[in-house]
Amino acid sequence: MNIMVTGATGFLGSHVAQGLIKDDHEVSLLVRNPAKLIPDLQQCRIVKGDILDLASIKASLKGAKAVVHCAAYVGEWGPREMYVQTNVQGTRNMIDACAAAGAKRFIHISSNSVYGEGDRDNRDLVEETPYRKNGQFYGDSKVDSERLVFEAHAAGKIAATAIRPSMIWGPRDRQFFPKIIEALSKGLMAYPGGGHKLIGLTHVDNIVDLVRLCLTNKISSGRAYNVDDDDRRTMRDLVQALCARLGYKEPWLSVPTPMAKALAEISEFIGKTMKSQRPPLITKMGIGILCYDNDVSVERAKKELGYHPQDLFEERLDAYLQSYRAGE
Repeated sequence: MNIMVTGATGFLGSHVAQGLIKDDHEVSLLVRNPAKLIPDLQQCRIVKGDILDLASIKASLKGAKAVVHCAAYVGEWGPREMYVQTNVQGTRNMIDACAAAGAKRFIHISSNSVYGEGDRDNRDLVEETPYRKNGQFYGDSKVDSERLVFEAHAAGKIAATAIRPSMIWGPRDRQFFPKIIEALSKGLMAYPGGGHKLIGLTHVDNIVDLVRLCLTNKISSGRAYNVDDDDRRTMRDLVQALCARLGYKEPWLSVPTPMAKALAEISEFIGKTMKSQRPPLITKMGIGILCYDNDVSVERAKKELGYHPQDLFEERLDAYLQSYRAGE
């Protein structure tokens, strides 16, 4: 199948493109900077462009039968306009271009943040759980973008599926694990809220597997699917595993949730006052993720698509750290 992937210079998009190539699909990539592509993806048809530029999107869709939309503004820090522009307007542009080009099959990489994570415990959330905005720019923008996708599906413009990962990890992760490792290396790590909350890890390979299943199963059209490793791991579990491998001392300090949230408020205030381009070590979004359970049910994907995540945490963590040490 001729498939176009957005966001292929990023963490998730690069893995999705690699997986589709291994399945012998004809893969096209819409990227702003082709020089940032990993070597494995240089064989693809590459179109230099931007999801905010309709002309470049249309050029990238030549011959495409399906789109996997991974491009997004991701992270704990940034102005609201950046999240809205990239995640909402960019998705709107993709939908319009796909409808015009006849590339009907649309796999949208969403997020479990559409449930409003970071300010209350979420356990075993199912896909029927209503959207909930809570003022976090990333999560709110994902709600708006997913609504656009399913509105377009209902109107017959595209045949859409939304995939909702929890916290994504794996080789080339530039967001989550590196920040924890940096804090551990400097002796600055503490357990927010005690560290006993479920963090909802989703290895990137599991997302690639679910993308494959959605592309080959018609039942996925019009559906949303949660995806995580289904292992109910806590922050303490993760930190202890990292410390054991990296030789760091396990943190001894546990910070109560109200204090952790207050520190995040102060940290963000300082960052904004100093007009920092780099996220503070502590953010409201990050603390919210760690101080509350973030756990979803993957039963729908199991029953409808045959999704079966394997318990490969130990092997995958070793592979991640090998990649991290190599600077990938």
